[in-house]
Parts: sequence; structure tokens; C-alpha cells
Amino acid sequence: AGAVSFGIYNITGQEVRRYEIQAPAAGAYKLSWNGANDDAVQLPSGLYFVQLRAKGHIATHKLLLLR
Repeated sequence: AGAVSFGIYNITGQEVRRYEIQAPAAGAYKLSWNGANDDAVQLPSGLYFVQLRAKGHIATHKLLLLR
């Protein structure tokens, strides 16, 4: 339980989208990304990274956006 943030970054390391949620309890959750940045502009196909931060833990994974 606690605050969780997800940042989506482009290949150059610029953050293009951020999600902040308050998870009510520990467990599995699902987050969908529609391929848009924080200004609702659709991003081009390419390699992106998602970084999860929760209670001092950080995990980063690759995403491939195909249009």
C-alpha cells in the first residue's frame, strides 16, 4: 500500500508521461497507456521505457509502441 508513480520515457530519456496513484493495498494492479504524452498528443512508434517507483524500489522495463 502507498504512493506509486510510473514514468514513461522516450529513447533519449525525456519523460513523456507520468502517472501517480495511491494504491490502497499491496497486490497486482493494471495500468494502460494509450501512447499519448501528458498533453494528450499521440507519440510515434518506437522504443520507450516505463519506470515504476514505490516505497524506495525502482523497476524499469522496455516498451515497444507500434502504430
